[in-house]
Amino acid sequence: DGKFISPENKDKNIWAITKYEYDKNGNATKIITPKGFEIGRVYDVIDRVIEQYEKDEINNIFRSHVYKYDKSSNIIALSEYSGKDARLINKKYSSENDYNIKALDRYEKAKENKKLFEDLKFEEDKKSKEYTYDSQDRLTHFKNISGNTTRLLYDKNDRIIKQILPEQYDETTDDGLGTTYVYNLKGQVIQVKNALGETVTRNTYDPKGNMETSIDGENNKVEYTYTLLGQIKDIVTPNSRKEDKKAQRYKYDARGNITGITEGNGNQTSYMLDDWGRITQIVTPEGGVEKYTYDYAGNIVTTTDANGGTITYSYNSLGQVSEIKDQEGNSEYFYYDEEGNLSKKLDRNENIVDRVYNIDKNIVSVKAYKSNKKTIEEISKEQKILNIIDQRFNYNEDGTLKNAYTGNMLYEYSFNVEGMLESKSASGKTLLNYDYDKNNNIKTIKDITGKSSIYNYDAANRVKEIKDNKENSIVDYDYFKNDNIKTINYGNGLKSNYSYDGDGNVESLVTVTSTGEVLVDYSYAYDLNGNRIEKVSSKHKNHYTYDSMNRLKDSSYDGRQESFTYDKVGNRLSKTTNDITDKYIYNVKNQLKELHQDSGTNHFTYDKQGNTIKEESNLGENTFEYNNLNQQVKAITKEGNTLVSRYDTEGLRCEIEENEKLTRFIFHKENVLVETDEDYNSVSRFTRGYEVVAADIVDGDLGSNRYYYTQDEQGSTVFIVEKEQRIKNEYCYDAFGNVLDSREEVNNRITYVGQQFDGITQQYYLRARFYNPVIERFTQEDIYRGDGLNLYSYCGSNPVGYCDPSGYAMCPPGNNKERNVNEVDNPKVRLPRTEGKWGEDGNGIPGSSKWYSDKAEVNKVTGNQPIEFVENRPLFSPWSKGKLKFKEGILDGTDKDFDKVYKKLSKSGYGKSKTAAKKLLSKDGLTPHHLSNTDIELIPTGLHGNVPHIGSASDMRGGY
Repeated sequence: DGKFISPENKDKNIWAITKYEYDKNGNATKIITPKGFEIGRVYDVIDRVIEQYEKDEINNIFRSHVYKYDKSSNIIALSEYSGKDARLINKKYSSENDYNIKALDRYEKAKENKKLFEDLKFEEDKKSKEYTYDSQDRLTHFKNISGNTTRLLYDKNDRIIKQILPEQYDETTDDGLGTTYVYNLKGQVIQVKNALGETVTRNTYDPKGNMETSIDGENNKVEYTYTLLGQIKDIVTPNSRKEDKKAQRYKYDARGNITGITEGNGNQTSYMLDDWGRITQIVTPEGGVEKYTYDYAGNIVTTTDANGGTITYSYNSLGQVSEIKDQEGNSEYFYYDEEGNLSKKLDRNENIVDRVYNIDKNIVSVKAYKSNKKTIEEISKEQKILNIIDQRFNYNEDGTLKNAYTGNMLYEYSFNVEGMLESKSASGKTLLNYDYDKNNNIKTIKDITGKSSIYNYDAANRVKEIKDNKENSIVDYDYFKNDNIKTINYGNGLKSNYSYDGDGNVESLVTVTSTGEVLVDYSYAYDLNGNRIEKVSSKHKNHYTYDSMNRLKDSSYDGRQESFTYDKVGNRLSKTTNDITDKYIYNVKNQLKELHQDSGTNHFTYDKQGNTIKEESNLGENTFEYNNLNQQVKAITKEGNTLVSRYDTEGLRCEIEENEKLTRFIFHKENVLVETDEDYNSVSRFTRGYEVVAADIVDGDLGSNRYYYTQDEQGSTVFIVEKEQRIKNEYCYDAFGNVLDSREEVNNRITYVGQQFDGITQQYYLRARFYNPVIERFTQEDIYRGDGLNLYSYCGSNPVGYCDPSGYAMCPPGNNKERNVNEVDNPKVRLPRTEGKWGEDGNGIPGSSKWYSDKAEVNKVTGNQPIEFVENRPLFSPWSKGKLKFKEGILDGTDKDFDKVYKKLSKSGYGKSKTAAKKLLSKDGLTPHHLSNTDIELIPTGLHGNVPHIGSASDMRGGY
């Protein structure tokens, strides 16, 4: 397919070739990718796919998928096999159904296979997913491999009126508690009730079908007004309504492109567009100008921040980034293999990272090494490789991760039949074991200590209670009807009560003991942008003001006054604390170079990749070292203390040495679950709900005792309390995470916004990089370029309203969505990761729970309802505006299918031609979506285009 594959051969004509084979009916029977991976399909007599296999002989992956159909050609069963079973299944179907060979030969093959199956006593349906349809070809039941059923009920207009999850499904009645939907005459959702029968959403619409109001379960109403073209013009929230103002206002040009946004405080951001509707300039409320240029393919070529710093991007013929040149002219280079995977990267520090992939585009190996040469060509000639990092990943025959190796540590994984992680081990020691309920929620986590956390859920699929392995309650949650937490009841008798304003901001937080003693009694106030302007308790009084860019301008803490000024990029220029002013100086890359204080000047030094390598003051210097993956591996402070960090294959810091004392960390997802010594003896074992709720902490010679954690509205640890409710630890922070006051009697690292604090460096470990709260900066560049042009800023200088647990992108506190670029994902799954959360608590399983989008365009369509994902595929059906049915074999999962959609629509009178139908569909705001290999749904573009996903089209193409 003409992909450029390697820089070493750039002067030669090297082509990546994909080969196709077809049967007599024109069905694709075999696809051989440029790397030799093989995808094959077997068809029945009416050209329906009945078996598909994927083969990667290099990495020993072989999978077979067998499809069964009803008389209407709906898929009623999908069975999946791997390894020897897959090869046997493939042999059976490919020989019996090869209609290019003689009938007699097929008959002989069928007899041979039958005997072979009888000898092996092979059960052909042992890993089958089942689909049931009603007389109108509507999917009514989905049964996964484990036998758990999801039930869908419809009204007479084919709209889903009830969805029952497996835990609530009763097979005897074929019914159960579920989420219910009510529609108006136009098919728009006007009411949604959860499985508890609580009304969680009510919507109204204008005559044109635009959502006018959306009211949540606690009667908080959001109002929308629109332009004549149906674009959102104004948004009014409960808080802005009290002030008789708009929470958001939008401006558009004649083509419908946004040209301006005015937020609740009246600050306006303007957009300048080119003739193609692309943003060329962004003018910020304070007058700063960001500039963007593009190539003819629409790729961004340059970004220029408000201080004039320009980053330049180059692309290969496929539109993939091939070079990034920073503000000082230093470049990093990106190279791709035959199938478009990033196979080699040369960074600005002359580190080279090589990656190899399997058929699923999962990483097989990573090698990172240093070379004294600048170009790949010179390296290949001299083969001068130093300090190699060698990571290797092995997979089971079904493509799931089997083990991963790095740094003399072997991690082993096992998965259940649903593909959910079942266990993880390290060099023979079992670190974690998981058990799941019928909804695929985590039911039990058993860690290396042998202890378990047991999770129970309510009918609305929310975490209700967490118990230990002795059935002792550790925490219990109550909720408001809009899913906000109402009460947290701790196992030691503590109780935290929450209330919220109409915009969903925490209005009060009160934590009391069982005897009524008040530990926390916060009340809060906000501006119309949701910025917190007041946090007051009987012990502390905090006040905040913000500039036009929503950056923290002034803050006060019990008489301590702070004020900040910024440049137009968001770099802090000054900090004044009780009349003492610190001044900051930056270079063109927005790197802090000098900090001028009364005690002297601090100097900061960076390597070419943007990592902080030295901090110098008149008291000495702190130095930092990084490995070839640009992970911080060593820090030496001016006091002579040393911190060494080591990382696992998932990119998480699994070990540290503090002045040669070794500590290990065991993670659940991206969060520490157990902290141990070098011999894996537990130091702290955490129970996690929405935050850390308790920890079994070794307390000197007293052994392990359970302590309970209480947090503020940001998730920062405020108190650690023992079983008898006596306070052991207490913390007070400034806005940026500096500890203003504390007392500690028990060991603890989990502090500001629930993150790990390194006492030696006084920095926070935020996965991708480290955060220095003293200077309010990250210590390394952000490699994720979707969170602003200032690659060092922490939370846009608004740490009161945001946090950044991943080190990649800021998000509201309590939203636990985190991104890890080193995790091994299923390449056939493209899921939403930003601007929303998985599950009402942010802890849902990606691809197997509900996606709660933060995007106005999505919520306008869904009525603020979450989108259910099943088997990594979204259920857009509740908002579908129609369904087109095609015969088996007509659709192939490519863009050509849309041409068939337009043709079918035009024949039915929707437009006089295919082109007219396409334009009319676009005008009506609808996008074709592959529901199956025979069905196309018409989904509102605002929903389809703003929820990243892969549908049935990918399955039809074999994941490509």
